Formats: sequence, C-alpha cells, structure tokens
Amino acid sequence: MEFIFFMILVMILIHLTGTVVSFMKMTFPKRLGNLIAVYEAVFYIVLIALHAVAGVLYYLGLLYLVIHVLGGAYYVRGGLSKMQIANGLTYYGIYELLETIYLILIL
Repeated sequence: MEFIFFMILVMILIHLTGTVVSFMKMTFPKRLGNLIAVYEAVFYIVLIALHAVAGVLYYLGLLYLVIHVLGGAYYVRGGLSKMQIANGLTYYGIYELLETIYLILIL
C-alpha cells in the first residue's frame, strides 16, 4: 500500500500546480498534460480497484474515475483545448482545488 501513498502525493503535487497554473490563466504544456491525464486515469483505476478508500470517499473516487477516464481521453484527443479562455481556466482552477482537497482527505 506504500505505492498508493506515493501516488496520492504525486496527485496532490499535480493538482496544487494545476490550481496555481489555472488561476494564472495558463495550462500545462500539451505533452506534459497528456502524461498527467493518463497518470490521473490510472491513479483512479488503481484507487478504486484496490478499494483504498471507503464510504463517501469511495463514491467520490468513482466519480473522479469517470471524470478522469472520459475527460482524460477527451483531453488527449484535443477536445479540451477550448477551455483556454480566462473564465474557463478560473473554473478549472476551482475544480482542481476541490480535487486537491479530496486527495488530501484520502491521504
């Protein structure tokens, strides 16, 4: 279970950085973003498959699993590039912050 702890720490770092970058009206470079999208999808698959969280946190994890598998595929295919408008990035930064809080809770 140590690897899930490490995976959570990496996710927190990604999401804290994503929050700051989004509030600065910027995004990760596409190549890095693709790697992050795949990592996040794998993370939630592992988290849920291992039943590493319970109760409400498990159901939130399921929701994030769906978001990251579908959203990650959409991102990698270039579908989210339209979010690079200022307001969209602010809302995305808020979403990233909420996910960071979730990740801290499961830590």
